[in-house]
Amino acid sequence: MKRLALILLFTTSAFARNITEKDLFRFVWVADPQLSPDGSQVAFVRVTVNEKKDRYETELWVMPATPGAAARRLTNGPADSSPRWSRDGKMLAFLRAPENGKAQIYLLRTDGGEPHALTSLTRAISSIAWAPTGNTIAFTASTKPEDLEKRTPPIHVKDVDWNGGFRLVSYKAGEAGKLAGYDMNYPVVLELKSPKGNSVKKNAVYTVTTRPELLVSRQEG
Repeated sequence: MKRLALILLFTTSAFARNITEKDLFRFVWVADPQLSPDGSQVAFVRVTVNEKKDRYETELWVMPATPGAAARRLTNGPADSSPRWSRDGKMLAFLRAPENGKAQIYLLRTDGGEPHALTSLTRAISSIAWAPTGNTIAFTASTKPEDLEKRTPPIHVKDVDWNGGFRLVSYKAGEAGKLAGYDMNYPVVLELKSPKGNSVKKNAVYTVTTRPELLVSRQEG
């Protein structure tokens, strides 16, 4: 028994060595884990080292919140961070910094699809948080008011009644919008004037999207 112990000790010692700088390039870290609202999944940042480009690279991964479950990759990086679940768990907001660019907010559906850029500010965004209602995202950035004015896209509105000659007199928009994919749906009460001069009130739902421009379109009456 003593001889066996000596052989094992000798074998272990023969292969043991100190960690070197080269070993750091093979390390993989897990950072910023975020539990989904229903507690069933965990989104996290996988951190690796790119030796050739001398930088850290980050991707978003997700896995079931059960022991031994396998993780799956959500994004390809190389600079994705800060995953944040939407209130219903159907969407992840995160930060992505394109090559030589500034970190911006992206949205990704958790059931599949490609990430969609939500912001395009001239300065980097550093942190994000969903509002309790789930229809807005707060963020911090060093952006100035004049930067926003330069980046404000043109607004285009499409409405079936307006195209039919109706004129908008007044409207009242509901405060609580509903997230639908990458868009937001808002209930609106319209007061219209018909081509014949009659007053008409209608309930409508307007969809606001930023792809590829800021478009407001009437979806239903």
